[in-house]
Amino acid sequence: MFRRRTLLLFLLALVLRLLLQGWDAGATASSSHPDERQVGFVTERAEGWFADPDFYAYGSLHFQAVRSTAVALGLSGNNRGFIVSGRVLSLIASMLAIGLGWLLAYHAWGRRTGDLFILLAAWVPLDLQQSHFATVEAHHAGWVMAALAASFWLARSGRPIAAAAAGIAVGASLAVKIASIALGLPLVVAVLIAVHGRGIFNGLRLLAIAGATGISSFWLCQPWAFAHSRPPLSIVVIALTAAALIEIANRKIGRPRFALLMIAALASAVACLQLVTLVGIGGESFVSKPGSALLAGTALNPAYLEGIGREVAMVVGAADVAYVRIYSHTLPILYPLRELALWGWGVLLVLAVIIGGASGSWHLSKRLRRWIAGRFNDSSILLAILLAWLIPMALRLGTLQVKFMRYWEPLVVPAVLIASWWLMRLPQRFRRRAIIAVVAGTLLWGLAYAWSFIEPHPHRTASEWFSPMLADQQVVAFEHWDEHIALNVENGVVDRAELPSYELPESEGKLALWTGALARSDWVVLTSNRVYRTVLANSDRFAQTARLYRLLLSGEAGFEVMTRVRRGPRIFGLRWPVQRADESFLNYEFPQVVILRRVVDIDPDALVERVSRPLPYLEQMGYKDLEKEFLSKAPAVPPVPSKVRQAMDLTIWIAVFAGLGVAFWALLLPILRSWPDAGVGLAIATGWIVPAWLMWMGSELGIWSIGPATATWVYLALLAAGACAGVSRWLVITTTLRRRRTGIITVITVAAAIGAMFLVVRAWNPAIYWGEKPMDFSFLNAFLRAQHWPPGEPWMAGMPLHYYYFGEVLSAYPMLVSGCSSGVGYDLISATIPALFAGVLAGIGLLLTRRKKPMVAASILPLLVLLSGNLAWPWLIKTWREGNIFDFWWATSRVVPGPAITEYPLWTSLFADLHGHFIAFPVVLATLAWGWLCVETNDRKWVVSGAFCGVGAATVAATNPWDLFILTTALGVGVVAAASRPLRGLTRLAVAGTVSVCAAAPFIVELVAGISAGAGDRGLFLPDADFAPAWAILRHFGQFLVPLAILAFVILGRRFWIVLPAVAMGLTAGLMVRSGAAAVALSATALFATLAIRSRDRLDRLGWSIAGLGMLAVSACERFTLIDRMNTIFKVYNEVWVLLAFALAVALMRTRGRRLRILIAAWAPLQLIALVNLPIGVAQGWMLPRITSPRPTLDGQAFLASRDPQTWYLVRGLQGMARPGDVVAEAAGNYYSEFTRITMHTGQPTVLGWDWHLKQRGQSPLEIQARGDELEELYGGSNREKRRAVLDRYGVGWAVAANIDRNRYDIPEEDPLGDIPGVHVIAAHDGAVLYRVLQPGASGMKRPEPKGEIPPGMGLIGKLDDVKNEIVRSIVLDDRGATAILRGGSLVELDFEVQLDDVLEAPPCEPLTVARHNNEPWVSCLDGSLWRHTRKRWMSAGRVAGAGYVVAGERVWAWGPGGLWLHLGATNWRQVYAGRVTAAAAYGSSVAWSEGSTIWTGRGAEPRRVGENFEGVRAISWQGESLWALDESGLYRSGNVEMPWQKILSNTDNLVAMAGSRSRLWLVRDDGSVLEPDRPHCPSPWTSPSSSRAGSLREPRGIAVSPAGWFAITDTMNHRILWYSDEGLCLDSIGTDGSGPREFHEPSGIAVNGDGSLAVADTWNGRIQVLRPNGTTEVFGRNLFGPRDLIWAPDGSLLVSDTGNRKLLRFVPPEWNDETVARLPGPAVGLEWAGGLIAVAVPAEGALLLVDGSTGKVARRIELRCWNTRDQQEGYLALLPSGNIVASSPQFGELWIVDPTEEEPQRLLQDGLPGVTAVALTPSGDLIASLTWENRLVRVPVVE
Repeated sequence: MFRRRTLLLFLLALVLRLLLQGWDAGATASSSHPDERQVGFVTERAEGWFADPDFYAYGSLHFQAVRSTAVALGLSGNNRGFIVSGRVLSLIASMLAIGLGWLLAYHAWGRRTGDLFILLAAWVPLDLQQSHFATVEAHHAGWVMAALAASFWLARSGRPIAAAAAGIAVGASLAVKIASIALGLPLVVAVLIAVHGRGIFNGLRLLAIAGATGISSFWLCQPWAFAHSRPPLSIVVIALTAAALIEIANRKIGRPRFALLMIAALASAVACLQLVTLVGIGGESFVSKPGSALLAGTALNPAYLEGIGREVAMVVGAADVAYVRIYSHTLPILYPLRELALWGWGVLLVLAVIIGGASGSWHLSKRLRRWIAGRFNDSSILLAILLAWLIPMALRLGTLQVKFMRYWEPLVVPAVLIASWWLMRLPQRFRRRAIIAVVAGTLLWGLAYAWSFIEPHPHRTASEWFSPMLADQQVVAFEHWDEHIALNVENGVVDRAELPSYELPESEGKLALWTGALARSDWVVLTSNRVYRTVLANSDRFAQTARLYRLLLSGEAGFEVMTRVRRGPRIFGLRWPVQRADESFLNYEFPQVVILRRVVDIDPDALVERVSRPLPYLEQMGYKDLEKEFLSKAPAVPPVPSKVRQAMDLTIWIAVFAGLGVAFWALLLPILRSWPDAGVGLAIATGWIVPAWLMWMGSELGIWSIGPATATWVYLALLAAGACAGVSRWLVITTTLRRRRTGIITVITVAAAIGAMFLVVRAWNPAIYWGEKPMDFSFLNAFLRAQHWPPGEPWMAGMPLHYYYFGEVLSAYPMLVSGCSSGVGYDLISATIPALFAGVLAGIGLLLTRRKKPMVAASILPLLVLLSGNLAWPWLIKTWREGNIFDFWWATSRVVPGPAITEYPLWTSLFADLHGHFIAFPVVLATLAWGWLCVETNDRKWVVSGAFCGVGAATVAATNPWDLFILTTALGVGVVAAASRPLRGLTRLAVAGTVSVCAAAPFIVELVAGISAGAGDRGLFLPDADFAPAWAILRHFGQFLVPLAILAFVILGRRFWIVLPAVAMGLTAGLMVRSGAAAVALSATALFATLAIRSRDRLDRLGWSIAGLGMLAVSACERFTLIDRMNTIFKVYNEVWVLLAFALAVALMRTRGRRLRILIAAWAPLQLIALVNLPIGVAQGWMLPRITSPRPTLDGQAFLASRDPQTWYLVRGLQGMARPGDVVAEAAGNYYSEFTRITMHTGQPTVLGWDWHLKQRGQSPLEIQARGDELEELYGGSNREKRRAVLDRYGVGWAVAANIDRNRYDIPEEDPLGDIPGVHVIAAHDGAVLYRVLQPGASGMKRPEPKGEIPPGMGLIGKLDDVKNEIVRSIVLDDRGATAILRGGSLVELDFEVQLDDVLEAPPCEPLTVARHNNEPWVSCLDGSLWRHTRKRWMSAGRVAGAGYVVAGERVWAWGPGGLWLHLGATNWRQVYAGRVTAAAAYGSSVAWSEGSTIWTGRGAEPRRVGENFEGVRAISWQGESLWALDESGLYRSGNVEMPWQKILSNTDNLVAMAGSRSRLWLVRDDGSVLEPDRPHCPSPWTSPSSSRAGSLREPRGIAVSPAGWFAITDTMNHRILWYSDEGLCLDSIGTDGSGPREFHEPSGIAVNGDGSLAVADTWNGRIQVLRPNGTTEVFGRNLFGPRDLIWAPDGSLLVSDTGNRKLLRFVPPEWNDETVARLPGPAVGLEWAGGLIAVAVPAEGALLLVDGSTGKVARRIELRCWNTRDQQEGYLALLPSGNIVASSPQFGELWIVDPTEEEPQRLLQDGLPGVTAVALTPSGDLIASLTWENRLVRVPVVE
């Protein structure tokens, strides 16, 4: 029955489930499903079979089965053992269910259907998930399948034993989960089929047997479900009696038969009554009458029924359970289908099941007559039984209130059976494709699910990352309903706080707990989205908690989202958006842990006050919006690669290259199939180069951003192209594989062997340390984290990268696709490059051979190039004897004296600096191969070859420009020397060269922009001291030169004299330049060139020509350099090595006879010497590495944890928290040292790296020196402002301090940067400190970096691409985004990042302006018509003559030269203003408009003038309550329509459009950039800051209240004025420290006039400033001495207390001439009106003076009890509606009520107000008082 294929499929399903088991589950509290832990606890508690587990959600059979499994495995000692045992049980149950499914399919539909079923079921994600949870679902599914299988047996046979088996299975299933009650339907269907035509009593017999055995099974499996665990004997006995009677009756006839049947019927009725009683009554036995003892039954346990009732109430929505509220707004049927399609089963499998179910139902209904006739077959029987379970259960599960996806697990196997049946019944022409599609789709879903387990559980990763970040006594807040992560704190004791999110109802107590927890917490950890997703989905019930979450996640509650930890289904770099999946699928395996850090002090009261009202902009954001806007942009913590992860990374890495190689081989087969290896080696190398080039070019052209997803899409697109090519060329492929099998296997073997060797070398010497690795790894990490290539200079933040960087592109691409860490990827690519090189070399070697020894031919070039070294080591034995193996090996790369490096490919590959010359090895060779194919291909295929040659040449130019000279000359010489048609070949190469220029165009542009990096310090000519001696060339290239020279003279024989003149000329030329190396090289060039000219064989001629070219290049290095001699020699010599090796390989493989023997005799000894370099290099890495590292490992960063734990700590912190592009400040020092270690391991740009390398790359030496000096100031200086300026100058977001930094700058402090303003310690451990540098006035969030000159106070939020002058005709903004009319009339919608969101249907006219009303776009057109879009079509809104423009808020308004109109509905409009209108804007129900000089506001009637004296207003916009105006002189803002206007910008010529919403304002410039003004930043006036942090109030004094309710205060020590709404919301701010207009120096008094004019006592500037609503400022009174207060007089004049001069002055407009009203006995402070008199506070005299303003005489002097000391220097006044005056006493902290008539005694109004100064009356009747000493305001109720 079982065949090999079936067994293999079973093995596949088993292996998948074994791999995903997670045997470490339960090791930490959060690494297992919470239901698993519950199962473990219940199992541990319920020790006996009959013991009541006191847990009723699930049946006890599962717990007892888990216990039995644990006992069998010896794991019954603890909860973790029970969890592991439960997982084993789920695995067994899952496999048994699949096995039973296969048996059913096999017996009913055949083996092929059964095998298809196993293949599909093996990959279903939901079943994979439930098979490794110790929960009940998989166990339940196993019993369900057993019941369905027994029902199938019963239907086929009708045997009582089958009925008993079905009953047992159903009973056991009920003892696992009560939902199995639905199995009664397929059981009844089976009985009906079984007894068809045999009479109803036979059916009754089978049902009685099934019922009796089912109840017995249920009792045996779950005895405690019955009262006192009594067995239901009476029901069982009576049911079996009825069955026996029917069996006996079947053997009788006549009356005995009738009598027996009647008795059986009565017994059956009694059994049914008992069963109904058992279920329906519960604790009571059913006793109808004294004579009905036969009906006595056993009752169910009331606790069991109550528990089941609670579960049922929960799932149907009758009970309000916190953790299922997420489903309150989900759609029945559609929601579970969507979740199953997206996550649980896969889209194609769900479709197959639905169609299969419908098809099966139709199939059964069509055969109804056959059914009635009793003609059944196994196929129809199984179909009926499966559908009888599947359809009702699916409908019920789909309509439950609680829609946990795991509830669908018992339906997986039946559903897959139905899908398999339908697929195999499809017509032949569709069947194959449909099966392939469904299998591929299910496999893709299952593979993506399984792929996620490469990474550890997010809770574990979060715990390992987060625990070291905590400090002693810190507080971490968790959500109290969600999981907590383990905190293994090494730094001290950490406290926990809980956020009571699920508590209902919303109350002040809950808010107090929430805000109090936030205020005292340093961190907030959200371990999944379970809680806040539920809260946000039920914002109607959790209004205030939802607002708290919105504030928290958006960064507006004082916390910044630092990082997140995630894993989820993915394919290579494509991650499924799993955070939107069903909660039961998501949060136990793929929770996203969000970690937030408090960055500012939090005032709980202010937070409570803020959430008590709707939040602009944030209020409309749901979970998906918050996830997209704030969470998805946060960095993610990368897990530390374990050994298992590294093995998986290696597997995926091989799969990536194998996939690309196969795809490109299939695509290029018509060109490559003539090669002995069919071009496999070249195809793999090409498959590496081309995708990386496509990624880079797409980024340069702005087609896509860089990331794992983009890389994977490119990869998958190329795989798809290769698959299509493979299908269309299948016959060619099979033929080629058959013919070229040996060559293919040989090349792959050679490449794999080389790769494996270097992989082992890297595994035993993995550290990314020393040499050029810090620079290479810095670049690599920067490229991996960048969103666009190339990124900026990582070693000099803010500067462009002047470098040949394409090697990093080639290295980064496979890492992005495979998803490996950069540390692992570095070592993998270091081993892959030699393997790719060897593959191309081996393929070329096969091309050259004349012998039938493919392994020898394929190995000779890799041997010569990659496994051999130079001949220098025998001269270095002394170094070896001294015990310095590293220097011994190192010296082989320093053969040429002086500043020169003589690397060779083996040395370069072993040293593994990921430099351009190393990465370019396979690229250059592949490009040469494509160039030769371009030259020699006879048909049009040369075009394809030329294109690949051009792309390869472009890649070479951007990877290692030195190789470009070798590449071009080698191709040119090769074509001339060996091409069949040289002229044609050169022409084709010219075309390829043109392609290469186009392919490298972006790099060429960047190179020209940074051309200063290309000219080193030495120029083009070298001094004599740099010339190399002849012996150096012989030591380095001797193993090639000596054999080739000997062969040359052997070939020449007696005619050797022919070459003597040429050799002599070469020697002479070399000696003339005083270079022995040049003499040897030029003479060798002459010798080889002569042989090439004389050779008649094309390949021989090619070999000698290439050898001559190589030596010519060596001689050229003696005279010319690029950048410097060191770089030129080692980069050119590497390629010369390849050229000479090629020439020697040609000679070895194409020479025969005596010549070959002589050649081998000359070459073999030298080759043996050269081979010694391989073990020397390997031994150096293994025995004496530069730094020790754990090994074997492929993680190049593994050494940090043990050798440099401080750096590792800082790197891990930044890996998790730093966003791409965040600048990090670290110490800078000498090159080839430990400095730049943070940038090296993170890729984050730093202020300054290695100076010498930066100078090499063309960066300014002056800039380098300046940055070094400023880092000295930052770390070692004492001036906080200067140090802060350094951070701001370079946009530093993070800073570090460790021993390296302290030693570099000689700093003794552990916390050297903590005193800098805005710098906060985020984490510290063992001397390593990580700082977060906050931007001024923000909570740590940075604006986008400006890309041009951005005016002060503005931020760039985006740019409209390809926008030219006046392209934006009109733009409107609201809380959903923006709608704009562009040039040509196109109507587009934009998101808040100015990215295109949608393109709307064009209106039926030429649009002029756009507005949005009720989320519908409105447009006005050039013809005067107005239209609105209903999201389906455009509808006319009429035509208004004289209008032409439209604006909208809650109402729609049209405006234009003819006036202003209000829309009344349909096409009706009413004019509300008849004058000319030049600009208008609407907000809410209000509209603002201007005729050019004056701005008005209104609601259709009684307009108010809110601004005047403007110069040609051309645009108006609202931003909430703030009003903005743009005129010819600048941009103005009024924080409220009655507040003074401020000029924000002067130069506004380049502004083309302006749009505002409730919380935003966009300014569109003519270059398409969109600016947003900085929002006025005001602290809460009601809270006292814990420190004098930036932005907080500092000694506020004056208060002025407007009749409209807003108030203004003087923030005295911050030298500014702040405006607030009545609730304390910030409206506007103005002022800095200075003496110019609108600049202040400790202002005190403030007063508002009826027209909104604000007068300010600019105390220590000795003057008064009047701020007019139209934006003008009047300054006067320059001889005042510290004026403290002022008030407006009814006639518009201003009364001022000239405090220091002891005078009361009056200033009369418009000239503001002053006159003395009165001279006072002491310093005057507060002023107020008291009837017709002026109340003047003279607190130093303890008196309140009432002064007659007309005569200046003191009408009354009142001695105040609160001013009875001469120490009282301040006192302010406020007038109450009763005419009484409130006086403040800062010294005593009191407010007193004083009757100016002195008819009533003075009385205390309020005490306990330390430092109370100014006081003002609000329109609501209470007072606002300024508590200057506490830096806050307070409201004081007035009781008179």
